[in-house]
Amino acid sequence: MDFSVLGPLEVRDDAGRVVPLASARERALLIFLLLHENEVVSVDQLIDVMWGPRRPGSAGKAVPKNVSHPRHLLDPGVRRGEYRRLLTRPTGYLLRVERGELDRHRFEGLLGQAQMEHDPTASLALLRAALDVWRGPPLQDAAEMQAVKPEISRLEELHLSTVCARIDTELRLGLHANVVAELEALIVRHPLRDDLRDRLELALDRSGRYSEALQVRRRSSSQLVGA
Repeated sequence: MDFSVLGPLEVRDDAGRVVPLASARERALLIFLLLHENEVVSVDQLIDVMWGPRRPGSAGKAVPKNVSHPRHLLDPGVRRGEYRRLLTRPTGYLLRVERGELDRHRFEGLLGQAQMEHDPTASLALLRAALDVWRGPPLQDAAEMQAVKPEISRLEELHLSTVCARIDTELRLGLHANVVAELEALIVRHPLRDDLRDRLELALDRSGRYSEALQVRRRSSSQLVGA
């Protein structure tokens, strides 16, 4: 089984087939369970995730119905009481996820390896592999869920710091021209990040584009004065 949350929610079975999750409520439930994989999530927490403050009076009874469909999809052909993935516990539900099955863990694992690697070429390969795990904005299907927003912010910041680490490694290896356009795009998206401008100035300077590097420095200086 493969679970992907770094982008739109996607679940694939052992044969690589996409598991069809129909309703937005089921997707929200599964995302929250994946954020707390191998832990018991209470019924009250799931009610908040699926309905928010406008929970119906029958929400408690509706939770098992919303669990039932994804449970059968994750354990097709398994008889009641023999489920291995989405399990009922006295106070809630637990989603069992094995090592390597969740893309968030694969990303963080590759990042950790890259940070421990002393060879810049090997580190660059690991950083690129980590970023290749991403398919879009994290937890995309749950962007409006209050309970998920802290994790979205954490993952977004971790992604940006990984991109910066990859760019730093490319600069270290002399791949200056490769990162100029990317840094320019990043500055548009993150205009308050002075460290991105510093990297762009360095990349331009080392690429022999001295006048452009000087313009970047002057813009940074003028923004500091204006601040």
